[in-house]
Amino acid sequence: MRALSILITVILFALLAYWCIENHRFKIQQDVGLRTVKELEKNKILGFKINADGRDITIEGSVPEQRFKDKVGAVAASVYGVRVVNNNIKVKPATKPAVNNISQPVAPTQPVVTPPKPVTQIKQPKNQQPVIQQPVIQQAVAVNERPEFKLIKRGNVVTLSGIAPNAKTKARLLILAKTKFAGAKVIDNLKVSNIGLQNFDRMEDIAVEYGSLLKGDSFVRLFGNELSIGGQVSTEADLATLKSGVTNGIPTGYVASFDVSVKNSGFTKQMQSCQNQFNKILSQENISFASGKATIKKTSYNLLSRLIAVTKTCPNAVIRIEGHTDSTGSAEVNSKISRDRAVAVAKYLKANGAYADRLIAIGYGSRSPIASNDTAAGRAKNRRIEFNIEGY
Repeated sequence: MRALSILITVILFALLAYWCIENHRFKIQQDVGLRTVKELEKNKILGFKINADGRDITIEGSVPEQRFKDKVGAVAASVYGVRVVNNNIKVKPATKPAVNNISQPVAPTQPVVTPPKPVTQIKQPKNQQPVIQQPVIQQAVAVNERPEFKLIKRGNVVTLSGIAPNAKTKARLLILAKTKFAGAKVIDNLKVSNIGLQNFDRMEDIAVEYGSLLKGDSFVRLFGNELSIGGQVSTEADLATLKSGVTNGIPTGYVASFDVSVKNSGFTKQMQSCQNQFNKILSQENISFASGKATIKKTSYNLLSRLIAVTKTCPNAVIRIEGHTDSTGSAEVNSKISRDRAVAVAKYLKANGAYADRLIAIGYGSRSPIASNDTAAGRAKNRRIEFNIEGY
C-alpha cells in the first residue's frame, strides 16, 4: 500500500512538472512571436505569416527579390530571444512592376495563440504555435528629391540605413564600412531607390570614410544636401582631419555641420605608448584558460609577466581588463565566463606586482566579436582578453 502511495505521488509530481514546463514554454513562445512582429512592423516589413515554436521563428510568404527575403530574415534574427529563423519566404519576381502605386499598409492582426491542453489529460498535447498575420512590404519607385542616409555607431555595431541610388553604390558602401570599421559588426538597412540629387553617392562615401574617425557612440546623417556629423574623436589631429577632409571633399551644393569633440584630451603620449604595447603583445599571443573555466594556464604566465611590465610604465593609467567569448553557448554563460576570466587575470596581475587600484575587470561575453563566428579560426580569435587604458 505504501509503494502504491509513493507511485501516485511521483506521477502527480511528474504531471505538475510537465504542466509547468509546457506553460512556461508557451509564454516564451508567445513573447518571442509578438516581439518579432513588432520589430518587423518598426522596419515597415509587413504581410508575412510568422510561426513561433519555442524560441524558433518560421517566416512564410513571397517577395519579388532575394534582397527583400534577406532583409526580413536579418530583422527577425536581430530580435532578442530568437534562437533560429527559418526563412521560408519564396522569391517570385513580379511580372508587372507597379509605378507610383503606393497602397496604404493594413494594420496587422493580433496573434492568435491556442493555449496548451489541460494537464489532466494523459495524452501529450500537440505543440501550439502562434499564427500571426501582417500586411505586405510597401515599395515606391518614385524619385526621391530629399533622400536620407544614416550611419549610426553604437558600441561595436555600425548600422547603415536610408537610401542608396543603385545596387552598385550600396555594395560599395558596405565594403567601405566593413573596411573602415574593422572588427565591428556592420548591419545593412539600406534600400535602393532613385535619387533626384547629383553626387549623393559621393557624399555617402564621404560619410562612411570620415565617420570612421569617430569613437564611441556617434552618428553621420546625410539629409538632402545637408551632412551632419556628431560624436567624439580621440585627438585634436583626428578632429582637424575630419573637418578638413569633409569640407574639402564635399561637392558643390552640399553643406556640412559638425558637433564633434575630442574624447581623449587627457590621454597622454605615455598612455598611448602603453596602449600600443598592449595591442602589439596581445595581437601575437592570447592568454589561455582551461576549457570552459577561468583557470589561467601556466603557459600564459610569461605573457602575463610582460603585460605587468607594461602596466608599470604608465603608473597613472586606469586599465580595463576586458573578457570576450565567441557566440557558442547562451548569452548568460558567455557573459559569466568572460567576466570570471577577466577577474582571474586582474587577480594574477595584482598578486604579481601590478598596481591593484588601477585595474578594472569587465566581461563582455560575445557582444564584441573581431572575427566571424562561423569558422573555428574566427571563434578562436573572438575568445580573448584585451587590455585597454581608460579613455582609449
